[in-house]
Amino acid sequence: MKKIICLMLVCIMAVSFAGCGKTNETNGDGTVTLKLGLPGGKTVTNPEIVELFKSKHPNIKLEIDETPWSDFKKKLKMQVATSNAPTVFIMDSGYVAALGGMGAAVDLTDRVKRDLNPEEYSIALTAGQDAQGHLWGVPHDLNSVAIYYNKTLFDEANLPYPDENWTYEEMFEMAKKLTKDIDGDGKTDQYGFCSLNNITAGWLPFVTANGGVPLDETRTKSMFKDPKTVEGLRRYIEPVQTGISPGMEWTAANGGAIAAFYMGKVAMLMGLSSAIKNINANAAEGFEYDVQILPIGWDGERHCVYVPNYWTIFSRASEAEQDAAWEWIKFYLSEEAQMLVADEFLAGYPIKHTALEYLNTKESAPANTKVFYQGVEEYGVTLFENKTFEEWRPKVDTITAQMFRGDVTFEEGIDEIDKQVSEALLEE
Repeated sequence: MKKIICLMLVCIMAVSFAGCGKTNETNGDGTVTLKLGLPGGKTVTNPEIVELFKSKHPNIKLEIDETPWSDFKKKLKMQVATSNAPTVFIMDSGYVAALGGMGAAVDLTDRVKRDLNPEEYSIALTAGQDAQGHLWGVPHDLNSVAIYYNKTLFDEANLPYPDENWTYEEMFEMAKKLTKDIDGDGKTDQYGFCSLNNITAGWLPFVTANGGVPLDETRTKSMFKDPKTVEGLRRYIEPVQTGISPGMEWTAANGGAIAAFYMGKVAMLMGLSSAIKNINANAAEGFEYDVQILPIGWDGERHCVYVPNYWTIFSRASEAEQDAAWEWIKFYLSEEAQMLVADEFLAGYPIKHTALEYLNTKESAPANTKVFYQGVEEYGVTLFENKTFEEWRPKVDTITAQMFRGDVTFEEGIDEIDKQVSEALLEE
């Protein structure tokens, strides 16, 4: 009954969004007020870009919402329900897909085709496209997955650093040699690898590396019982079971996976590019590390998972407000603004090629950061977002956590994942 009521509410909202819009086109003085949602404020979006936009668009008055990132989505959900959301805002790819599905986001396909040249941008430009071809957002930044490794621990173990041709098998052979009981008390003090319990830098890379997928190409059917997906999940759980990766309790007790890495307790970490800022800010002086592209999978192919946060335009805004929002997005994707994104690296990488080329000229730690965006260009895989992503993805994370802890058998976990994902997809 609860699901039926929720579905009815979504349908009512969708009809409301599709059927009506604000009538006020401009302010009395001919200007347009643009409500700009910036979760995380200056820690995520360079304020120089905001000021430059103001100077170039005096006819657009900005009202800025700088709610902390952790609270922004909760607030946004209420604003969407009451048709009072910011006109343009940043949001994670999963919720953007949900907004598109309920009719709350503007399809940007025609605007992108009209005003932007895809050849000037990363393939991430159109990553927000759903299975039906609607483009619900364009990237605020590019956040992708690679392997972080501790160069000092590799040196101490007399292991060569990983190169771009390495495989998952080789990575785990390295992890075995890097897993150590240093003080001889019978307990592991240093792990070769650290498995994360999430989709982006956790189970999805393992599934795709085995040739599997979580959903079919229409993103309406669960593929969690497909043999390739099942074997990918088995390989995801295996490092914890064999002891080369810590369990979730150990990771939490050591401040999380990123902290365990920069404290030298974990030799390799599958992580997002956004972790760089955390590591560089908190690691001890002299900490030596680098990154390498995700290994070649068991299927013989390489798959690099990435997740852009998107600029999305609220469909309930007036036409004039939506046009102003698009002016903001175009400016953010201009070379001038994208160079500022590259300079600051607040939340991820720019998507304009010239800004990415500029990054190659900068000296910063880690040295091999180009693998984050080059990997996306050649081998990029998104999170299989769809309109019920917010429903099915947390269910997978919950059950894989139970599998890590041994609360359910692997077979029980697979059955439950497929059951719960299938039920969530039926809500579409």
